[in-house]
Order: sequence, then C-alpha cells, then structure tokens
Amino acid sequence: MSLDPAKNTSLLSHISELVHRLTVALVVFGVEFLFFFFFTIKRADLGSIVVYYPFPSFFDSVSTQVFHLMVDHFLYQKFTLINIGSFDTLISTLYVAALLAGVFSVPVWAYEISAFVSPALTHREKRLARALIIPATLLFITGAFFAYWIILPVLFSVIHSLTVSLGVEPTMSVRSFIMIVVAYMVALGLSFELPVFMVGLSYIGVVSYETWRAGWRWAVLGCFFIALLISPGATGGLMETVIGLTLSSLYLVGLLLVRFVVRKQNNRV
Repeated sequence: MSLDPAKNTSLLSHISELVHRLTVALVVFGVEFLFFFFFTIKRADLGSIVVYYPFPSFFDSVSTQVFHLMVDHFLYQKFTLINIGSFDTLISTLYVAALLAGVFSVPVWAYEISAFVSPALTHREKRLARALIIPATLLFITGAFFAYWIILPVLFSVIHSLTVSLGVEPTMSVRSFIMIVVAYMVALGLSFELPVFMVGLSYIGVVSYETWRAGWRWAVLGCFFIALLISPGATGGLMETVIGLTLSSLYLVGLLLVRFVVRKQNNRV
C-alpha cells in the first residue's frame, strides 16, 4: 500500500504548525513564569511621576509576595505552616508562579489554539471562536476568584475547627496548603466555563436547545453532586448549597444564552 505524498506533506505541515503554536504559547508562559518567580516590582518616585519597574529578587519575588498574601488571607491566626520536605517551600513558590503565569497566559493559549483550528472551521464557527475567547477568559478568572474569596476561606476554617476539636496541633505543610489553593482555583475556574461550553456545542449543532432544556433537572442534580464532592462539609449544608446554586445558575445562564443564539440563527435563515 502506497501512501499519498500530498497527504503526508499536509500532515507534516499541520504538525509543524501545531508545534509552532504550542511553542509560542509555552514561550509566553515560560517568560511570565520566570518573571513571577525571579522578579519583584519596585517603585520609583521621580518627582510627580511614579514609575514601577521589574527588579531581580529571588527571595521577594512576585510569587513569594502572592504566597504571603494567600497565607494571610486563608490561615491568619489559624494554622502554623511547617516545612516537611526539604524543597517544599521552593515547590510552593513554583506552584504560585505557574498559577500566575497560567492565568495571565490564557489569552495567548486561546488565540494560538483558535488560530490553529481556524482553517478547518467555517466562517460561522470562526466567528464563534473569536466571540468566546474573552468570555471564556473572564469566566475562568471569576471562578478562580470565587474559590479564592468564598470557598477556600470556609474550607480552611472548617479544617481548623475540626483540628482543634480533636485536640490536634493546628499545623499544615506548606506544600499541602498551596496544592489545595491551586487545585480549588483551577477546578472552580474550569467549572465556570459551563455557559461557554453549552453555547459552543449548540452553535455548531452538536446539542440542541431542547436537549439542554429537557435535561435541566439532571444538570441541577449534577451541579449539587459536584458541590458535595468539592465542599468542605461540616457547614450544615450551607457551602454545598452555595456551590450547587452557583453552578446551577451558570447552567441557567448557559441555557438562556443558547436560546438567544438559536433564535438569532433562525432569524438569519
């Protein structure tokens, strides 16, 4: 069996472009990561002008400062952080730098991925991809901040109360602390992408509006099941209800957006 040289050339071309797109995104991520991990922001007062500039500082980098903000926000007068592994503190600041670089490089990743798949999309689908980049980015950031300001403070308070009630010294390893923070922020950020996911599938005709509407009960049940899995518990059902209602509201928002998009499509036909 002989292979078509034209198909081989086309495949290699697509692979080459994919590698190029991923390289660009990874380079941006890497530069941001190095900045957050090795640099801090200095302030210079030049008369009536204030100038902020990056300055090399390994022990007072942006990631270190953000780590201190997280500790003050979540663990103030609750837990004593301890360093169990020799490199736990270093790994923790690496996680923070990676989280910051990931958040700030989301638009670049979205652009490079959309640019790669763009030739295979119709004009309508290209328009959708461009329209969803900004909402998807904002929803991810909103979900991450929802975890940061609402979910995680309650989670650490519950863990602290349980620890004290058992007569155990309230300590926590620095690595466990930062892994919990990063995991919840990423998980909630991705969960908030639900409306974008729904609109995208309906716009390209994979899932109809009627299907989304008919399955709303199962969707709400799934939202509260997810809330049960990720909530800290021991809050009398309060946190589970907050998370479940939030995710259910996102489903409702997605349903309304799908209805709007479908009606707009039908009016154009």
